[in-house]
Amino acid sequence: DQVENLFKHEIDQIGLTESYFKLFSDVQKLQHEFGKKLRKTVSVYLPRKKPDVDELSSVLTYSSIVPQILEMGVTHEASSKKLNESVVNPLKTQVENEKRSLEKQRSHWSKLNATIEQSRKQLELSWQKYVTNFKERQKAYEVSEKAQNDIQLARVDQQKVGLLFIVTSVFEALYQSKMQSFDQASRNYVDELAKYNIANRRYFSTDIVTFVDDMECSSRMRNNRTRELLLMVTRINEETISKLTSCNKLISEAVSALDSSYDSAKVIKRLHTDEQPPADLPFLDLDKCPPGILDGSVSELGALILGVESAECSNQLNNSGSAISGSGMMSGLIRSTHKNSKDEYLSLRSPFICGISVKSIKNTDLTIRQVADRIKVLRDLVMKTDNELRSTDRMIESCRTNPKFGDMECLVRAGATYSRRLNSLKQHIKELEVKFNNLGGDLAYTKAESIAEKLSSRAVINNNTNTSKVRSVNTKSSSDLHAGTRYVGYASALYEYEGDGSTYLATKPGELYYVLKVDSTNSGWTAVVSEDGTRQGFVPTGYINLTLY
Repeated sequence: DQVENLFKHEIDQIGLTESYFKLFSDVQKLQHEFGKKLRKTVSVYLPRKKPDVDELSSVLTYSSIVPQILEMGVTHEASSKKLNESVVNPLKTQVENEKRSLEKQRSHWSKLNATIEQSRKQLELSWQKYVTNFKERQKAYEVSEKAQNDIQLARVDQQKVGLLFIVTSVFEALYQSKMQSFDQASRNYVDELAKYNIANRRYFSTDIVTFVDDMECSSRMRNNRTRELLLMVTRINEETISKLTSCNKLISEAVSALDSSYDSAKVIKRLHTDEQPPADLPFLDLDKCPPGILDGSVSELGALILGVESAECSNQLNNSGSAISGSGMMSGLIRSTHKNSKDEYLSLRSPFICGISVKSIKNTDLTIRQVADRIKVLRDLVMKTDNELRSTDRMIESCRTNPKFGDMECLVRAGATYSRRLNSLKQHIKELEVKFNNLGGDLAYTKAESIAEKLSSRAVINNNTNTSKVRSVNTKSSSDLHAGTRYVGYASALYEYEGDGSTYLATKPGELYYVLKVDSTNSGWTAVVSEDGTRQGFVPTGYINLTLY
């Protein structure tokens, strides 16, 4: 029974090994299919050509990530192949060999049992003969003794005595025969008993022990092989994990190299040209234009508009930059309007004389007046940007004290943007100042202004008149809306603010407010009234875009 329990244990162990085989076989198939599908899927997204070293970081990052993901698929395929060759196939062979070995052990065990069973049957047969001869001898002895007694009783009758004597002799001979048979059966039984005892001792003390030792050896070897195969699985997994970790590390490094600022600078450098945005279109007073210029070439009229002495003084009238989309349509419209008119003053067909204000200007072709105007505009932008940066810095400090005031991360990004913009504007101003000095400086600018004033006097007058009208209308509208309240300006909200009670008003992007008082002390708060006049309080200065009347 115990040996049968051992067989049951061996069957369970072989079944467990077979379960390992089925498990890793399914895992190997799944891993192979996954790796193959991953590799084929990612291969579609591979860049067609290798990017240059000085390519944008976004392109380099993409070009670095895709091959690593592809390598992950290749790694899974290689791992599944190695798993199949080093684990799955050996497990399959091991299970088949162990099943055959178990069948051989069971056959050997059956032979051992058959041998001892045969010995028992031989002993039992000898025992039966031994017992049978014993019974027959006893019976012959009893018959012989009875015959002797009958002779003693029948001595008077001589005839009976003779007959009984003959019978007694026969029974005595029979008894002696049974005695010999019994002795022979006894000796045979003793021999069979000795053989049985030897076989029985060998069966229990040697055969079973040797058989159990063989089973234990087989089990130990099976466990060792299984352990080695399982360790091989761990080594394959470690190798796969190492390769995947390496791929992931390279992906992480590629992502870390992603730099939008670097890309922006790269794109700006790549697309940078010497051309500047189109200049403003000056006013041309036709009443003051000499007829010779109106009837002359377009370049001479352009020189008059730009405030230069002649067309040769400015390359802007000769060089053609990139025309702005739509200018050709407008010029064609003007020509079609004057299609049937007299072909005089050909230079006046379009207000965009020599492409001024519709064509970009090369940096080297700027006039000194255009340089001065741009320096002035840029300085205004510097002041506005600096104010925005200061307001943002104040809001950042307020958020550090009270996080409810706004999103710190958003404010920090905005501050960085303002800083970059401020540095760029200052650098551009420096370049234009160098250009201004190279063109003759203040002396040349004064000379150019004296020429331009004669041409733009009417435009200046009209411009001042229109501005006064607009301010008058704005002041009147403001007074009508909030009679008895004096506002210094209006503001629109840039960011969302949750507010705090009725004193600190909640804001949403795009909301309009009337400003009661400017934050001249840099407290970070501006006194305002809502557009509908229902709320009055303070809003963060950095959260609004302020326009003074």
